[in-house]
Parts: sequence; structure tokens; C-alpha cells
Amino acid sequence: MPRYKSVHTGPQIDSGVARALPGGEIDAELESKMEIEFLDNVDFTNPVAQAGIGGMHGSVAYAVDRWKLISGTVSWASDGLTLNGTIRQIREFPIGFPVDASIEMHSGTAAITYDDSTKYCDITSSGGTIKRPHLGLREITDWAKMPVPNRETELLRCQTHFIRMRSSSVYGSFGMCAAVATALGYMAIYLPVAMRTPPVLVQHGAITIYGWSSSITLSAGDMVGNALTVGVVPGGSDQFTVGGAYETFINNDATAYLDFISDL
Repeated sequence: MPRYKSVHTGPQIDSGVARALPGGEIDAELESKMEIEFLDNVDFTNPVAQAGIGGMHGSVAYAVDRWKLISGTVSWASDGLTLNGTIRQIREFPIGFPVDASIEMHSGTAAITYDDSTKYCDITSSGGTIKRPHLGLREITDWAKMPVPNRETELLRCQTHFIRMRSSSVYGSFGMCAAVATALGYMAIYLPVAMRTPPVLVQHGAITIYGWSSSITLSAGDMVGNALTVGVVPGGSDQFTVGGAYETFINNDATAYLDFISDL
């Protein structure tokens, strides 16, 4: 029976085996590709911030989407998020098994912790600039091997918790209004994703609706849930009808916002 003869030398075989053993170069590369991320919006060099850096989601201050500003201040530059205080992400569900938290810094230091009983992931720093936090199966020591999250995917994940829509003559409107043959108005708003729970609606600024014989301006408080509390009269000369309903539109001179909040 013919004996197999390797085309590789003994040292080459030893080197290849060593690279594939646990902790070796091949093993480490595979681990980085298989690593799971249990946090949302982790690229602080290009974060999702629908309400702006250090903005408000309703009445709650946030650093960026999904990261509540528990104390202190944050600022942003392309190098990352500079934190003086503590920010927190609350997971929707506990993980249920041990995980490791890691953090990549541009400058300074920060501490990151996770508690599966509260589902709190906290980051605390005194002026450090954070590039990226991570909560996964293992601690990250070589960040160059970790893939950068896709921002569009991160945005969709964040929007299951919070969506800000704005309307102005510059940005366009977020919906249409129809006045039927009664004193009722309807505004259809189509959300980009299904939110995790039915959202609370918070209005910022006045929304001007055109198309009736006189324009109507809706201020905060005129809209309750999905019901409009002001009456309208159809029949303006600049309206058109579809199926018996009078169609109209939103066209603000100043920017107004609607926040849909389904956060933790």
C-alpha cells in the first residue's frame, strides 16, 4: 500500500497546527467573525442620534439613541463621544448567561459594566473620548478585527424604540391630511419600522395644515394619540377631492417634530 508523503516540511506543519490551535492566529480570526454584539448603536464615531447629540427623547435626556444620559454631559466629534459622567443602555431582555464588556477609546479612560438582572449597561468616564463599546461573548483586545456595524441597520434597531419625524418647507412633510364631509381631520403618518410597543406621541412645535379655506395650525396638545382635537371645515378652493374626501397637506415654514417613543 503506497505511503502518503506530505508536500510540507515538518516545521511548516507545526506552524500551521499552532496557528489553528485555541488562541492561535486562525482561531482568533474565527472568533472575531463569530462574535455577537448585544448592544445597539455602538459606533460612537458615527452614531445614530435622531434627537441630536445630548438630545431629548420626550422628557428624557440621551447621549445618542439607546444611550440615556444618566449624569454629566456628552459632546461629539468624528473621533467619538466625549463623556463627563455616565450613560446607560437598557436591554429589552436579559441575556441569561455570562458575557464580557469591552470599550475602545480614542483618548482617556472609561469603565463599562453590565448587570443582567437590571439589564443595564453603564459607561462612566471623566472626559474620555469613546470610539466603541461592546458587550459580547468575550473581551475584545484587538479592535481592528471587529467589523464596524452597519449604520442603516443600527438606525432601524433604534427606531423600534424611538422615531423622530420632522416637517417643514425644507424637509418636507411626514404625512397627508384629509377632511371628510364632517368637521373631522385625519393625518396619516407611516412609520419606517414596527415599534416594540404602541408608542407615545410627543409634538414639538406647531404644524401648519394647508388646504382649507383658512390654514390650521396645530400646537402641542392638539394631537392626542392618533386623534386630532381641533375641528376643521372642508371646502377651500385649493383643495382637491379623492373618493369624496377633501385632501390637504402639511407645509411648515418652521420645522416641527413628532416623537414616537417606545423606549425602555
